[in-house]
Formats: sequence, C-alpha cells, structure tokens
Amino acid sequence: MSSPSVDLGPRPTLQLLRILQEAVTNAMRHSGARRIAVTGSAGPYGPIRITVRDDGTGLVEGYRRGRGLTSMETRARHLGGALTIATGPDGTCLTLEVPLAHADSSG
Repeated sequence: MSSPSVDLGPRPTLQLLRILQEAVTNAMRHSGARRIAVTGSAGPYGPIRITVRDDGTGLVEGYRRGRGLTSMETRARHLGGALTIATGPDGTCLTLEVPLAHADSSG
C-alpha cells in the first residue's frame, strides 16, 4: 500500500524543509541526544503534522529563545500553522501542525 502524496508547491515546501532542518540541527547541536526521530503525517484534508523527538537533556529551565526557535515559529505562522515544544529530562518533542488547505494555497 503506497502513501498518498501531497504537493504543496515550492514556497510552503521550502518553509517546511527549513523548519525541519532547524529542528534537527538544534537537537544535534544542543541536546546531547543519542537518537532523533522525525515523523510526519497528513490526512486527505490535513493537517500536516511533523514531529521531531530527541532523547537529549531537554531545554533547560529559563532557556532563551534564540533565532532558530523564533524563525521556526515565524515560518509556522506564515503557513497558518503552529509549533509546539514539549521538553523534559527525557528529551524534547517539537510538533509542527499546518492546515493542508492553507499550506496548499501558499504556493
């Protein structure tokens, strides 16, 4: 059984790629993670959901939002979506959710 494909157009696809790239880079650079898992899903009418989970140290209390996190949130908003971050001593889970119809019309 093959997975359905979603063609978002070049601009939204690039925005999703940049968010994913920054999330994985942050996990590799800052978390001390041994494992990073990236999963994605989209129903026929959305939303697109991408999750990046690591088993690192998590964000320290009082962490300062840097350019990377701010940029990811801004890109998510431009796609009509939202970025959520859950963190703890067992790692960090970043979830991006974008409505398919909005992402599709942004291309």
